[in-house]
Amino acid sequence: MNNIKLLTSTVLLSLTLSTANAFSVDKVTKQKLLTGMGTMTYYDEYCDGLNTSGSQRLNTIMGSIGVDIRKLPSYPSFNIGYTFAKNVGCEKIKEAIIDNGYEKYLKKPEDK
Repeated sequence: MNNIKLLTSTVLLSLTLSTANAFSVDKVTKQKLLTGMGTMTYYDEYCDGLNTSGSQRLNTIMGSIGVDIRKLPSYPSFNIGYTFAKNVGCEKIKEAIIDNGYEKYLKKPEDK
């Protein structure tokens, strides 16, 4: 469970740092953001998914730190988050997101 808490913190960081830009994000923070984006990308593709607000937030962050969405698989940190999410599964990622108060970024059943 500690791994989930650790990764969840990177997910939450990626969702909440909407004001980040390429000049103010240091290398460590960028790696954390990419890890969180990997996790959320997996969740969006294979699980219940993100709502419009969650998707827009991720796109904003990617643009603000100078990440080209077409090149995401070339970032090792993105792949770590993506693989982690794949290994722990949709329900664990969803639980962690909800436990940290970010349910507002997840699709509701009626949105599907």
